Amino acid sequence: MKPETRANLFFLCIFLAVSLPGAVILFKKKLDPSAPPMWMPEGIRQRLPYMAPQATPGVEVTRVIPDKTARWVEQLNRARGGGDGVLMHQREPVTSDDHVLQVTGVTGPPQQQEQGGATTVSLIAWDGGFGTDAGRYRVTASMGGGAGVPGQVLAAEAIPLPEEIRRELMYGGYIQPPHTVTWLRVRFDGAMADNPPVTMRVEYSMGAATAASTVNVFTK
Repeated sequence: MKPETRANLFFLCIFLAVSLPGAVILFKKKLDPSAPPMWMPEGIRQRLPYMAPQATPGVEVTRVIPDKTARWVEQLNRARGGGDGVLMHQREPVTSDDHVLQVTGVTGPPQQQEQGGATTVSLIAWDGGFGTDAGRYRVTASMGGGAGVPGQVLAAEAIPLPEEIRRELMYGGYIQPPHTVTWLRVRFDGAMADNPPVTMRVEYSMGAATAASTVNVFTK
């Protein structure tokens, strides 16, 4: 084999090794019906999934509810006792200002609610460092503008985010969706719904650092 031929083959092997992975990714994206058209420029995102943490300064961003994600959250909420429907406020998910926490359900036996009994709140922590050690949580709820009422975290469970949901969120503009979310169940002694507005603060201690988010559960 001539040196020129050997050099050409060596160059061809390197070129294929570098370009083939990218070609496979583009081919898979082409076959994905939920992916945006490849000819469409990225531009500035003016629509983002409701839990996406990023924001563009100076640009008004509309928060949307992706279809597959909405169905997955509803199934998750129902399967874990959060109620038949996901809690909404003016047709929007109930989330914290930083979009990390989502309240999916507020439940309690009707007879207990009438007697001021226990209320259970179901939440999803989409990101932000909230772990699965229930003992590291500190949760308080301020009801009707009064003093904070402590809550007890009954469960903190890591839930894998299905790959199709991650793809939907990425195509929608969420740059790096988590691989897992944390499902929380918090119990309060008292009927929340009778004392609006309710502001709930969730803290998770990680030693020197603490993850914290605040969400308005009910508003007047």
